[in-house]
Formats: sequence, structure tokens, C-alpha cells
Amino acid sequence: MKRYVIRVGWMLLLLGVCSYTLKAQSSDKNYYNFDFIKNSNGWLTSNNASGLCNIPVQNTSIFEAAFNKGNGGFVNYHQSGNSYDIGAMTESFSRLGENVFLYGKLSYDYFRGQEMGGSVFIDPYFSSFNIVEMSDTTYGRKTKEMYHLVGGVGVDVAKGFRIGGKIDYTSGNYSKARDIRHSNGLLNMTVTAGLSYQLGNVVNIGLNYLYKRYVESLYFNIYGTTDKFYDYLIDFGAFYGKREQSAEQGYTDLASNIPSVSKFQGGSLQLDFKISPEVHFFNEFTYKSRNGYYGKRSQSTIVYLEDNGMELDYSGHLSFSNTTSQHIVKIAASYRQLSNNENIYRINYQDGKQTISYFGNNEVCDRATIVGNLEYTANLGIRSYCPEIVLKAGADAFYRDLTTSIYPFYRKQDILSVIGYLSGNYNIIKDKQIYGFRLGGGYGFGTGTMFNDGTYAPVTTQKVPKTMETALQREFEFLTAGRINANAGFRYSHFFKKGITGYVDVDYKFIDGLNIVYLKGNMHHSVTFTTGISF
Repeated sequence: MKRYVIRVGWMLLLLGVCSYTLKAQSSDKNYYNFDFIKNSNGWLTSNNASGLCNIPVQNTSIFEAAFNKGNGGFVNYHQSGNSYDIGAMTESFSRLGENVFLYGKLSYDYFRGQEMGGSVFIDPYFSSFNIVEMSDTTYGRKTKEMYHLVGGVGVDVAKGFRIGGKIDYTSGNYSKARDIRHSNGLLNMTVTAGLSYQLGNVVNIGLNYLYKRYVESLYFNIYGTTDKFYDYLIDFGAFYGKREQSAEQGYTDLASNIPSVSKFQGGSLQLDFKISPEVHFFNEFTYKSRNGYYGKRSQSTIVYLEDNGMELDYSGHLSFSNTTSQHIVKIAASYRQLSNNENIYRINYQDGKQTISYFGNNEVCDRATIVGNLEYTANLGIRSYCPEIVLKAGADAFYRDLTTSIYPFYRKQDILSVIGYLSGNYNIIKDKQIYGFRLGGGYGFGTGTMFNDGTYAPVTTQKVPKTMETALQREFEFLTAGRINANAGFRYSHFFKKGITGYVDVDYKFIDGLNIVYLKGNMHHSVTFTTGISF
């Protein structure tokens, strides 16, 4: 625990130094709401860094530290019902001279959860396949550390012509402290380069290139009795696949680190329409190809799986603004298609050396995922980029359809989940203080087919694929069960000199699942304490 405290201390010191060097001078900045500024223009959160030239203020920054505690059994199969999270973050928009615009973010996050098992991956919904512990008796404590750095620059080259670039880098580790143990290392980097051009007074068009590399390396180990066997499910989709013991050579080989690699290439098109001085409609269309594999590429090591797919994304930002109010309608939609293929191989031994021969592959999963969001926000009583009242109404939707094939067997699954929400934020603005009150609530529901098993051909002597009913049932119920959400929060802000505002914030969230059968509980509570400064 001591080394984690030291790391947190160093990160807080680093973030504090970074924040101090960006100190501003304007007293109007005491009112600035960083989230309002960031979300007021679709360009500022787009893939195209040339859009940073649309920063509406000279500069604005925040630095904050937060602590979150969560408890309750209404969690997904791979999550913890008893966890805490601490972190620190600084984020900034600024101008350098008249033509250079900068964005930066630096954060550190430490998570610890009790009684965790399920997937060994940091994000099982990103991975092309899954590795799942087959017994609840091996669940234990997991920890995760994440370091995140983002840097972007936009340059106004000439009248109406802008260029920009951005690097988004995340590294981290994720580990389990009970046999069978796993320790993961993550490297996730996205690089973009783009340009934009103003066509007349109505249309601003942009283009950017995107490259992403995501590598999560897995290392499995046993610290206790080494002659005891532990079982994993190699899950190709919907918890359908094959069982593997810890002592076997394979996906969970104890002898070495095994990387899961994903590479993305693509680009985005931005179209921003200035319908009138008060009305803007920003649109971004993104395409990315995806290719990846699990294993090590060499003559003597095995590549177990290879995947390929594509991603389509759309985001729309329609805003109606005047001097004291802004109304925003956001639309976001994404489509993900991924095919996973298991290689057929043979291990050859000659003169004490190991070589691998491949004989094609079999498709083991075809997966399609659709995610959507529709949200309306009313920012009322705006004063120096700080709204007095913020009202939100929105809905999130998730749909996944997949077919897992282990010839001649197959499993089909489809899941639809929808969550609607309402929230309100009221700020009482005094001379040197802001008292902010938040309330929100929502309702979620879902439907689908947990599993539909069958065969492509008559079964002879083939082994039936393995499954894990507990994880299958818990995930399906977590995604589709009816639930009621509620949250409440309070923030106190105090103005200091030179545009610096300090604040403390407390936020409470509550979920009550309805008619729960398989999950460990029907409720989950979380409370978050945050302290920070804006400048």
C-alpha cells in the first residue's frame, strides 16, 4: 500500500505544478464553468484538433482530486460490489498568442475492488474475446492503476484555414491478488492529424486522420499450491467456448506474457453549419478499420486468434444560443462489427527448437454492437460562461447481436438495453460564492435472448462446447433488468484573487434493480468527494 501512496503523492505534486504554471489573471474567470465551456461547441471534443481554434476564452483550466466509494450487489459479473477509487486530474484549454490554441489533460487513477473475478481483461467489452474464471471460489481483490495524458494543438494558419494534431496516451496495470492470479499491462495510444477550412459564412468543413494502437499484455501466475488446477473459460462470445486448465500450454500459459493487440486506422469528416448567428449544427462522421490478434508473432510462438472489423461513428451537436441561454441537442451513434478467427496450428520440435505451422483458421464469433445517445440540455441564466440553471433530458441505448461458432455447434445472443434520465442543476451565485444543487433520476429496462444454442449439422462424436451459466445469467440480467436510478449532489465554490476559484463537491448515486434473480443484490450505492480549483 505504501508504494501506491507514494505514487499518488507524486502525481498530485506533478498535477499541482502543471496547474500553477497555467495561472490566469482575469477576475471574470471566477465564474467559468469548465464543463460548460468544453461542451458548448462540438469542435472542442471532436477528433479533429484543428477545432481547438474555436476555444471561446483566452484560457481556462481545472485541477481536482477525487475519492469514490461504491457498495452493493447490483454490478456486472466482472465488477466489484465493494470498491473504492482515488484519482487526480488537471485539464486545460488555452491560447498561445493569437493563432495557436492548446489543449492538455493529465490524470492518475487508482482502483481497488474486493471479491472480483469474471473477466481477466480491463475492458471485456473492448476485447475481441474473453477469458473468464470458471469458479466463484477463486474471486479476490483486484487493483488497477491508470495514467492518462492528452496533448493537442490547433493553429490558425490563414483566414479560414486551420490545422491541428493530438496525442492521447494511456498506460496502466491491472492485477488480481488471489490464485489464479493475473497481471495486465496496458498501452493505449491514439494519434490524430487534421485540418479545417471555412467555406464562406455558412459551412466549416474538416478532415482528420486517426491511428490507434491498443496493447494489453496478460501474465498468469500461481503463488500458492502449484499442483492445484484452476479452470478458465476461453469465451468466444456469450460465455461459449472451451475450458482451459492453468497448467496447460495455451491462452493462459503460465510461462510468458501474452499480448492482445488491436490496431485502428481511419478518419473523420466534420461539417459545421452556421445556420444563423444563434444557431450552429456540428456533425462528425468517423470510419475506422480494426485488426488485431492474441498471441506473439514469431516462428516459435503461437498466435491463437486474429480478428478484423470496422467501426462507424456519428456525433451531432445542434445549439441555439443568445447572451443569457444556450440550448443544445446532442446525438451520438456508433456501430461496431467484429469477426474473430481461431488459428489452426501445429507445434513442431526439431533439434530442441520449437516452430509453429498454421493450417488456416475458423471463425468463432461474429459480433455487431450499436450504441446510441440522445440528449437535450438547457443552460439558462448564463453569466461569464456559468449557467445558473442546467436542465438535461436524455436516453442511452445499447444493442448487441452475436453468433459464436464452434463447429458444428453455435450460440446466438441478442441484448437491448435502454436507460432514460432527467437531471437539474441550480446554482445560487453570490458575490464571491456559488452554491450548486443537483438532482437526477432515471429508469432503465432491457430485453433480448440470453442464448439460443443449436448445431449447423448433425452431431457425431464432437465435444460439446463449455459455458459458464453464472456469468451468462449475471451479465444478461445486469444489462436487461429494470432499474431505477437516482442521484443528488452539492458543490460549494469560493472565489479567490486572480480568477482562481476553489470548490468542494459531494455526489451520491443510487441504483435499485427490479425483480433481481441472478445478481448478488438489487442495489448499488456510490458516493464521490471532489475538491479542486479552476483558474
